[in-house]
Amino acid sequence: MKNYTIGFANLIETHESPRQVRKSFEAEIAKHENLKLIVRDNQLNTDIAKENMQYFADLPVDLAVLFHLDERNLPDVIKPMTWAGIPVITSTVRAPMAYFLGLDDKQAGKYVGEEVKRWVEHNWQGEFDKILILTPQTGLTFNLHRIQGALEVLRTMPTFDTNKILYIDEGGTSENAVKSARIVMEQWKDEYRVVLLSMIDYVVVPVLDMIRELGYIEQIVCGSFDSTQVALEEFRKPDSPLVVAPTFEAEKFGEFIVPMIIDILEKKVHPNHQVLRSSKLRTRAEFLK
Repeated sequence: MKNYTIGFANLIETHESPRQVRKSFEAEIAKHENLKLIVRDNQLNTDIAKENMQYFADLPVDLAVLFHLDERNLPDVIKPMTWAGIPVITSTVRAPMAYFLGLDDKQAGKYVGEEVKRWVEHNWQGEFDKILILTPQTGLTFNLHRIQGALEVLRTMPTFDTNKILYIDEGGTSENAVKSARIVMEQWKDEYRVVLLSMIDYVVVPVLDMIRELGYIEQIVCGSFDSTQVALEEFRKPDSPLVVAPTFEAEKFGEFIVPMIIDILEKKVHPNHQVLRSSKLRTRAEFLK
């Protein structure tokens, strides 16, 4: 049995969901005596991600897995691997010349849109005034698909109007998101009922805390993604406006990626092979039952 070394450049080790991804990956790799995993931390930094890919190319590894969200620069990040002729699997964000394990982001967006719509119909008589979308500009396609999925549902509501939508680049950090959203919320306070959509739990929860400080939380309904521990803790708060956060089941990442890795190494799949995973709906109402 041939032995293989796999490199994994993780998004960031200080955040819960990427840590779950890495632990799941390690657990599944441990079931295969001929597979060895080397883990590096991208620290949400594109330069570091590229250094990690160069490190894997120099070893060399037999295959690398990259979890990074900077879609604009991803082709440059994986360049050391493609030049070395080493296969790469990207997660969440697609890149040319790479295999892909990702999510059905549009379906996840529809989950969010449907739950938000249901809440607005029940609590605001089907009417809202503004839509605020927090999204990092580094992630293009996957964020676009999530947003499109949610807006496809919301546009069926009578008060939907594209002029009501405001996008904020949250820069991938809660600090940036809070700073930018505060400016908007201080202007909208006590005046508008707001649908708040966020691509990532750990970004939106501090924004909700800021809105609480402003005394504006009852005028918000919120949908997010990932369903990490911070979202579950937010669900438990009596005044929480977070009604839905689909889970991508990071704890099952290894179950999907390792069979794919084996197929690639054994040349059982064609170049640019893609695998899409479904998200699982998780709502506040179901969680609190």
